[in-house]
Amino acid sequence: MTLDIVWQVWSKGIVIGANDPVLWKKDEYGAWILRSHYGNRDSEYGWEIGYITPVSEGVQMNFQTCVRYIGKIPC
Repeated sequence: MTLDIVWQVWSKGIVIGANDPVLWKKDEYGAWILRSHYGNRDSEYGWEIGYITPVSEGVQMNFQTCVRYIGKIPC
């Protein structure tokens, strides 16, 4: 995953109050995610990006449909 894609997906998170949106956001389900914990499966605030259907099958990535689900953000 390129850094550009990670930031594009991160930008879809929900900004909450006075929290620094570069560091903290919430996903669509209300779970806190920490930007620096991308890829950290051992963190309570970790998150990942995954695909519902593999890109190898010709599926275009759609950043509008990315959500966190059991430690992964499927796109």
